Amino acid sequence: MSKFVLALFITAASPAMASNVPVASVSASSTFSSYNVNNLINGAGLSGGLHDNNYANMWMSDYGDVTATLTFNLGATYTLDSASVWNYNAKCCGLDRGVDNFNILVSTDGVNFTLAESVTGLPEGTGSPIAADVIGLPNVTASYVEFQVLSNYGDYYTGLSAVQFDGTLGTDTTVTPEPSYGLLMLALMAGGCFVVRRRLAA
Repeated sequence: MSKFVLALFITAASPAMASNVPVASVSASSTFSSYNVNNLINGAGLSGGLHDNNYANMWMSDYGDVTATLTFNLGATYTLDSASVWNYNAKCCGLDRGVDNFNILVSTDGVNFTLAESVTGLPEGTGSPIAADVIGLPNVTASYVEFQVLSNYGDYYTGLSAVQFDGTLGTDTTVTPEPSYGLLMLALMAGGCFVVRRRLAA
């Protein structure tokens, strides 16, 4: 087998690198009328990894809903590595609306959820552009992720600015993938050329 074909097989067998997971949709147990829950996943207010302080780029629950549930549909099954969470950061409106404690649950069917992580003391927003807090989710398999917000920093509303997930498509990235049909044909052709060359040389 030629070095070129061998290199292609090595590349195909390498495990996939974790990358940003495109979230298909998100829903909330409640949302205040002037806010949009899709701001959590559409990149609004994000620039260079920092989230701005404009409330119009965030999500907030309805009045009195200090606890809340957010459900993220990933659109496929992923092996997750981490969740990046930007807390509520609207300078105009009360940083104590930010989430304090919450649970992260995961599911492959959107019905049966299991606890993946409990987060206590998510740092409060500053009113200036903020970076995400990254929460490790090692080897968590999920098609859906649910945030159960348990408490905030004291307001009558609860909010977040944005949420992202990192992971790899599929449920098992440790299994060496089978070579694709194209790679297999390329290997057979290279082997055939090698045999022809040897016969011509003889």
